[in-house]
Amino acid sequence: MLKKPIVGGIILLFLLSGVIPLVSSDTPDNIKIIYVDDDATPPYDGTPEHPYKTIQDGLNNSIDGDTIYVYSGTYYESRIDINITINLIGENRDNTIIDTNQDIDGIYIRANNVNVSGFKIINASRAGINLDSNTSDNVKISKNIFYENAHGIHPYYNHKKLIISNNIFINNTNGFTTVGCTNADIYQNLFIGNNWGMSIYLSSNCNIYYNHITTSKKFGIRLYGLSRNNNIHHNNFINNTMNAYFVQLSLGNTWDSNYWNEPRTNPFPIFGSLGLFFLPWINFDWHPAIEPYDIPIPEVSR
Repeated sequence: MLKKPIVGGIILLFLLSGVIPLVSSDTPDNIKIIYVDDDATPPYDGTPEHPYKTIQDGLNNSIDGDTIYVYSGTYYESRIDINITINLIGENRDNTIIDTNQDIDGIYIRANNVNVSGFKIINASRAGINLDSNTSDNVKISKNIFYENAHGIHPYYNHKKLIISNNIFINNTNGFTTVGCTNADIYQNLFIGNNWGMSIYLSSNCNIYYNHITTSKKFGIRLYGLSRNNNIHHNNFINNTMNAYFVQLSLGNTWDSNYWNEPRTNPFPIFGSLGLFFLPWINFDWHPAIEPYDIPIPEVSR
């Protein structure tokens, strides 16, 4: 049952080095790490020798500022509910799998200052990670894989200072769908084969950059529902059915220095409509890239 007990010491050093910045402790002595292993057997106390068997059990025995470290395995859990400030860290995003094969979310965040990384989240009929309205600011979601979910990540209303980085979205209906967010940073993510790569709804002042968006069946990115003052720059749009689209008075957005499927030197038009009377409208990327950007996201096994 014991699975790599030395890992505990290595992870502790990793945390203390400042790689995971959201732990709220002032001194290393206050850091608490709780371990989870799908192969665990009783007794359970969250130590490397006696880890909890489910991620939710680890959360239920945590307090604000703790870190939950989840060993590789497959976790069949019915919506992991995060309601405290926590670092939830998987051992390996290829092999630490959360399988939510039912009409519910994989992870539901309803707390501020949460960090989630290192998981592969699959088969969620709602969202791989869903963020509750009003109670999930300063959330960082990074280095995860979202595979065949309805939504990969779905922040829903009033989120501020959200960071989405270094994630891989494969074959989801919607890779990333934001509703009512402000000041989100979405960067260095890989989108492959989703119906919609990114859907930005009723959101403003989001910074979307250095993402690789390819083979989307409908749109690489769409902005709608009064999404304004967003900055979309230095992204790769390659082999999407339609690279980008905007509608419903989503105006005042900036498109700059994106790569649009082939080398371009002339301004690239982004077609959309005003929405009220379906009046066609055009935005421009005035400085399109002449070659795709080398975005450092590792390959993933599917």
